[in-house]
Amino acid sequence: MYLLAAGLQTDSILSKKPREKSLTPPRGQLRFGVFRATRPLAAGALWLVASNAVMNVAAATADWQRLPGATQRIAATWRDQQLETVLARVVEASDMPVWIDRRVNRQQLVTLALAETTVANAVQQIAAAAGYEATPWRGVVVVATPGAADEIETLGLAVREQLVATPAPVRRRWLTPAAATWPQLTEPRALLMQWIEPLGLAANEAARVPHDLLPAASLPALAPIDRATLLLGGFDLTLQFDTGGAPRIAPIARPVRITREYRLRPQTIAAFDAKLAELVAAGLAEVPGGARAEQGRRVSIAASAAGHEQLAAALSGRNAAEPPPAKRPPRRSPGGERRYSLRIEGQPLGPVLDQLAAQLGVQFVWGEGLAAAEYRTRRVSCNVRDVTRAELLAAIVADAELACDIADNTATLRPVQR
Repeated sequence: MYLLAAGLQTDSILSKKPREKSLTPPRGQLRFGVFRATRPLAAGALWLVASNAVMNVAAATADWQRLPGATQRIAATWRDQQLETVLARVVEASDMPVWIDRRVNRQQLVTLALAETTVANAVQQIAAAAGYEATPWRGVVVVATPGAADEIETLGLAVREQLVATPAPVRRRWLTPAAATWPQLTEPRALLMQWIEPLGLAANEAARVPHDLLPAASLPALAPIDRATLLLGGFDLTLQFDTGGAPRIAPIARPVRITREYRLRPQTIAAFDAKLAELVAAGLAEVPGGARAEQGRRVSIAASAAGHEQLAAALSGRNAAEPPPAKRPPRRSPGGERRYSLRIEGQPLGPVLDQLAAQLGVQFVWGEGLAAAEYRTRRVSCNVRDVTRAELLAAIVADAELACDIADNTATLRPVQR
């Protein structure tokens, strides 16, 4: 799993460890790394992975579709869970790299119910429920305040433009991708020195980054310039280069804009002009010198990365917000039955059954003579992968010395025959 965060407090640190790709309830309820169950399950969520399920797949952008596990399907419910915990549970099933910007409140509580959906859609809904945005950027999902991801994208393009004037060997070193891993309680300034001191970053420049501590985590293969942009953005800082390629760290000059030149065509000039006026009115773009868009001439526009994307879409005659055609839904397994994966440890049976009933649409019936109140408090554990619904329920109730008979959507519980 990748869960990446800039500027985290040390009271809640996630570690990057290999684990099975199954979804588990939030930390503090079920086992996760070194953490063990301490709170009742009913306060959080029970997670299932349903594979080979036939659902209507929401259209996703090409950037989302390229992310690991983006189209994997999940269903979950959370009540008053911390944002970082909810995100961790989603991305651990897919190995989707997620970077939590330093300006995000990771402890913000999230209450959300998701019907079966894709991981990509789930991450976007979770971020939105907390008042943030989730945006794919160079193979990493950036969770940030509204507009921050666009600013990071614009900063990334701006610093790359500065590299154009540097010698080719310097450009290659800054743009060569490599994965990165760092240990618990790493200082951001020390991490920057590790990444880009060999590229010319001076110690006094790194000292401009305020003291902070990071959790142990990893980044997928990114160019050094992109890693630095992500990390520095959370401190409202960015890179600048001289013509020789020597880097320095400076405050972000807002609004962040890059300039692009457009050649206007008769059939799209009206749409382009309307979109430009909209962006200028919203403070997202400006026309240097106040030049008007005129047919057959070139015009330079200063805007954010998202603003330029909208202008390019208007110039091409398409809608920038229009998603690509929805992918065909995945097929069921040869047997036609959904399969599930679940891991729980030492949880009261009652809350587990309650959440399963909501997620699976199953009604649990206690057999004649069973004292439901007694059995609901019994602790159960299971760890199953790619099992049928009947096998899943049988595994869950086994520790309570119960069996489960399923007919349609009714599951009848009975004592195990001895």
